Amino acid sequence: MGKANIYGVGNFSNEFLWEIGKQLRKIRITQELTLDTVVAMTGCSEAVISKIENGKYKSLKVTLLRILTEFYGIDITQVLPSKTDII
Repeated sequence: MGKANIYGVGNFSNEFLWEIGKQLRKIRITQELTLDTVVAMTGCSEAVISKIENGKYKSLKVTLLRILTEFYGIDITQVLPSKTDII
């Protein structure tokens, strides 16, 4: 899987990961949640969440993304960038 299949599991492009992370951070901050709260409520480590928010978690899986979006009370599609966001 490469850029052509950007909605697959793992192996996302760097730009795609950065856009997802940017959206997740924006949502977390908008909801006034700290990293500590997200860690406590999702079971994800602070290092993983930080890497995701910075677009540096290279093995991001849809299941992990679903855990975070469900915790934030949003649909997963709200953090997936459109093709024009990553071109």
